[in-house]
Amino acid sequence: MEMPDEISGRQVVLWALIGSHNYGLETESSDEDHMAFVAPTFEDLYRGRAYHAQSVTLTDDVVVHDVRKVPDLLWKSNPSFMEVLFSRDLRVPETFAVPYMNRIVRMRDSIAAMNLPVFWRTTMGIHTGKMSRLEKGTESTMPLVERYGYDTKQAMHAVRSLLVLEKFAGNGFTDFGSAITATPAERELLLGIKSGRYTLDGFMELDAETLSRVEALRPLYESREPDRETFGIVDATVMDLVREALDQEQTF
Repeated sequence: MEMPDEISGRQVVLWALIGSHNYGLETESSDEDHMAFVAPTFEDLYRGRAYHAQSVTLTDDVVVHDVRKVPDLLWKSNPSFMEVLFSRDLRVPETFAVPYMNRIVRMRDSIAAMNLPVFWRTTMGIHTGKMSRLEKGTESTMPLVERYGYDTKQAMHAVRSLLVLEKFAGNGFTDFGSAITATPAERELLLGIKSGRYTLDGFMELDAETLSRVEALRPLYESREPDRETFGIVDATVMDLVREALDQEQTF
């Protein structure tokens, strides 16, 4: 999908490929997922609202957020948002926002490690949530439940979340990009889960073994103090971006 200049009258300031194509788990049937951040308009600021939208087509999914949400989303350390900064196709369009967004992108390694206790809890929560839905499925994954007896796509992502925790700790919290990228062996394992290679009992055993390994890493995550200095820089950078966005709109 081509990057738009604007979405609903708001300038795009960051555009990134996310999802399976971003971490090496795409197949021929995989949609392309993107996330965009947009500058607020004067009316957004006046009304106290933050724009959010999602567009889903047969081949492309796009989620859009107001750039003012960036500091909070990154501080909450949800890997789904942090992966944006490590996208294989990350674009900062030529707008007034270039110096601000480039500053944040350059800080991505520090940002990924700035709140490790929360990253641990968030990622483990993702794992727990996906495991709890294995036999329920979703509207789009019910065929998997009917065929294999459980939601193999949720199962794949449950194990993947644990592998991200294991790999990030393994590189000393210095390379989030490699932690979210599947190696050839991991790709074979994870896509094997998705394709139903394991019975439900076999998958549960695999997950339990992986979880046992990863649980041993809890002290490494929980002992790290949050980096409020890095958060402050991100927050101030976005504030400066929004201030200039307002100036730009007034000038226009």
